[in-house]
Amino acid sequence: MNIGIISMQEVINYGSFLQSYALKKMLEKEGVDVLHISPYAGSCKEAGRPVSKRLGIEISNVLKSGFRYVKHKRYRRSLKRKIMEAQSCYFQYKDIECYDIVVSGSDEVFNVCQDSFWDNYIFFGKGIQFDRIYSFAGSCGSTVYEDLKDDEVNELKKLAERFDAVSVRDNNTKVFFQKLGIKNIVENLDPVALYDFDDEIKEMNFTYKYMVVYSYNNRFNNKKEQEDIIKFAENNELTIIAVEGYQDWIDQYVSCSPFELLSLFKNASYIVTDTFHGTVIASKYHKKFACYIRESNNNKLRDYIDRMGLTKHIAEIGSLEKVLMQSADYDRFDYIIESEKLKAEKYISEIINKG
Repeated sequence: MNIGIISMQEVINYGSFLQSYALKKMLEKEGVDVLHISPYAGSCKEAGRPVSKRLGIEISNVLKSGFRYVKHKRYRRSLKRKIMEAQSCYFQYKDIECYDIVVSGSDEVFNVCQDSFWDNYIFFGKGIQFDRIYSFAGSCGSTVYEDLKDDEVNELKKLAERFDAVSVRDNNTKVFFQKLGIKNIVENLDPVALYDFDDEIKEMNFTYKYMVVYSYNNRFNNKKEQEDIIKFAENNELTIIAVEGYQDWIDQYVSCSPFELLSLFKNASYIVTDTFHGTVIASKYHKKFACYIRESNNNKLRDYIDRMGLTKHIAEIGSLEKVLMQSADYDRFDYIIESEKLKAEKYISEIINKG
């Protein structure tokens, strides 16, 4: 049986790697071999951008940020190397004329209105030959149905109708597919929340207490947010570590493999994040953490927080200390996770064993 995952696994991003790896392992529990399908479909696989466009971006950034950008590039090269090594080690590709099953997901595979360097419709199976197609915990990200133009609606309806079953991870995506005419929709948690990673986690040992700031490049750029984080760290004698994205106000940046990242989170004293997967991993390890919600990820992140009973972890300017110092109660969270694991196992078993 040829099973292919079409996902965003080639993006240089911890969450993109971990969600696709976890989905692969969840499918393999059914005793099948799983391949990955590249979303770039023949374009520049290394970076997803034409060389001329990449060069223009580089020149612009150097002119704007100077030495800080050069320093950032050094960090990013190290991060990119480690994530690409993991991609090469754990994801297998093969030319298949027709897949028995294609699984789209998870991550923002249905974020059709985002700017990208691939055809966003490939995650709906466009251009891929298959007998059956499913999704698992797919998300529209910031895209909402009302963003679509009439011709986009028509094409997406045709593509969506080919799905044998649709699984989504947030309510916005559920509504999106309902408006495309899909009636039977399953809701599943992101694979990073469901898969244990017990055999994969790689320990990172630090001789000091630290707090993790997990975000994208310089997205913690609000001075008040920075001051709150710095003050909390100083009052609690913590070293601030930036991971994933470079923050030019944090001295220590850790470049690590995806499985080392899990250890970094697991052993942190506190975590501050404004990302979906940062929140998923922090809650997965029952950490004291604070999450800032941005407009760009409100749909998916707030849905996860509400669904998992984590609203007390939402931080705003001036509330960081209160959020981080509260007692962590994960009883309801653990109950939901165990229930969702069973639900996901049932859905995946039905995918593999249908017919």
